[in-house]
Amino acid sequence: MKKIFVFSLFILLYTTKLSAQVSVHPPAVFIDPSTRMGSMTVTNTSSEPREMEVYFKFAHSEIDSNGHTKLIYNDEEWKSKYDLEPYIKVFPQKMVLPPNVRQTVRFMVRGANKLENKVYWTRFVASSKPIEKQIDSVKEKISARIILATELVGIVIYQNGKINANCDFEYKSFSMDTSSAKIDINFTKNGNSPFWGLMAVEMYNDDDELIAGVTEYLALYQSGLRSFHFPSTNLEKGKTYKTKIFVSSERDDIPKENTIEFEPVLKEFEITIDN
Repeated sequence: MKKIFVFSLFILLYTTKLSAQVSVHPPAVFIDPSTRMGSMTVTNTSSEPREMEVYFKFAHSEIDSNGHTKLIYNDEEWKSKYDLEPYIKVFPQKMVLPPNVRQTVRFMVRGANKLENKVYWTRFVASSKPIEKQIDSVKEKISARIILATELVGIVIYQNGKINANCDFEYKSFSMDTSSAKIDINFTKNGNSPFWGLMAVEMYNDDDELIAGVTEYLALYQSGLRSFHFPSTNLEKGKTYKTKIFVSSERDDIPKENTIEFEPVLKEFEITIDN
């Protein structure tokens, strides 16, 4: 009798179609300092049962030479200073969710007395895949199956003790092509916490009308240059635009009680677009 061979291919794809199989809320979980507990909701939004697992992987964001932010997973120095994983437990860690069913996942910090007064964090990964069906070993055929697995990455944060963070910034340069504009800004971050906030860049004409700009969430783990891109359709060469840059610590995805006190900063200057 011939044996059946089953080939399973686990593919990590960050597409809307695959990500829609499951959802997590909130994507940023703040641990309550009084209870040292936190939670999120995992939902199977697909039409089939899925096996799910939650595990941790430390990463911090870094600003590259082009002013773009990327996640760094292999920095042992940062890991030794800020990694929450050795102190955190998750339950349940593994589960099977029927279609359209929610499951509360809880996080607990242990051994917090060993931690310094600063912010610790780790990335959580919510991995899911369809449940593999049992194979009838009597059938004499070879079958090949592709199993699509999805991974959603979020963050668990523990603010231990007295937390502070602030940032300052200076305009560096501006560039533009036929479709987009780019403004480069140098940031200086201070404090014992990453700075999470909101930044708005706005450009106004002589009639004080808003012509172009962008509003983005800001996550600063270190000082450095950041680049912000926005459409340049309404900008004209040879003209000067009043530009405003505004930074605050207010974000819709961060609870009020976890928002670090920070006096909003507004800076204004002029940008003349070269011919």
